Amino acid sequence: MSGSLDKTLKVWDVATGKVIHRLTGHGHKVMAATVSADGKLLATGSWDKTVKFWDCRQQNPANVIKCPERVYSMDIYGSLMVVACANRKIQVFNLEEISRPFSEIESPMKFQTRCVSCFPDAVWLVSLDLFSPLMSSFCVCV
Repeated sequence: MSGSLDKTLKVWDVATGKVIHRLTGHGHKVMAATVSADGKLLATGSWDKTVKFWDCRQQNPANVIKCPERVYSMDIYGSLMVVACANRKIQVFNLEEISRPFSEIESPMKFQTRCVSCFPDAVWLVSLDLFSPLMSSFCVCV
């Protein structure tokens, strides 16, 4: 799957190279897309300050979370979803209760977090300093 500057999520057939689903609904470019390990949950994050959850059998999103700023990155592991926003806020959601984040972390990086990944024992956050060719990272356990 891929997020796009045309505000859509595209799901591709790898064997044919063709788009099999094109989901619309964001008001700005889609900067992040992730899928749960079981493949049942697709989620997109956008510069329209939302995370949307999708069922490919439907055109409209199944659920929407409003974020404090533009979404740059996100990841899902088990029942956790981590969302990195432009204001250096990193929100952690329990997917069984997504009405609000159960944790919010302010990144110690100077600029917004560009990449976030979840691992079984911790949440690793990686950020690229825009004024340095070196990559900085830090770990937060949830």
